[in-house]
Amino acid sequence: MACVINKSTFDYINSNAARAHMNFSDIRAWMSLLFLYKGTNVIEVFGIELDFCDAARSETEIPWLLDMLDWK
Repeated sequence: MACVINKSTFDYINSNAARAHMNFSDIRAWMSLLFLYKGTNVIEVFGIELDFCDAARSETEIPWLLDMLDWK
């Protein structure tokens, strides 16, 4: 996971829903970080939500996509 989000920029941050979204270039997939505010300038991530859209539609395509994203 760290390889995917390390030093990445998030395209959209929805503070009302406590989600930060990033879009992978050339792949129709979304990843959202679910977060909580823990004080001034401190955010704690408590969950991750992945939406592969049409990039991976089957059980065999999902591991291929994660490998392509250099998932560790």
